[in-house]
Amino acid sequence: MSQSTFTRIADYIAKQTGKDAAAILPETSLEEAGVDSFDFIELIFQVEEEFGIHIDHNQNDVAARLKTVGDIAGLIDELVAAKAGKAAGNPNEAA
Repeated sequence: MSQSTFTRIADYIAKQTGKDAAAILPETSLEEAGVDSFDFIELIFQVEEEFGIHIDHNQNDVAARLKTVGDIAGLIDELVAAKAGKAAGNPNEAA
C-alpha cells in the first residue's frame, strides 16, 4: 500500500465522518473510523471515480475483505497497478 493512496483515503474518510485524519491508521477498522454501510458505498464510488478503477460491487466478498483503511488502500494500489499493466500492453504485470 502506498502512503499516498492511504493518505487520500484517510482524508476522504475524515471528511465524510468528521474524524481526525491523523488518527486514522492503516490498521484502523472502517467501523472505528466511523464508516457505516452507506459511507462504505459512497467511499467505493469515490475511489472508483478518483482513481479511475472499477471495484466489482457484485463480488460477495468485497465488504468482507475490506475491513480496514489499509485494506482499501491496498486494493486500490492493486487495481491501479493492474490497470497500468494492461494499458502498457502487459496484462500479467500486476496480476
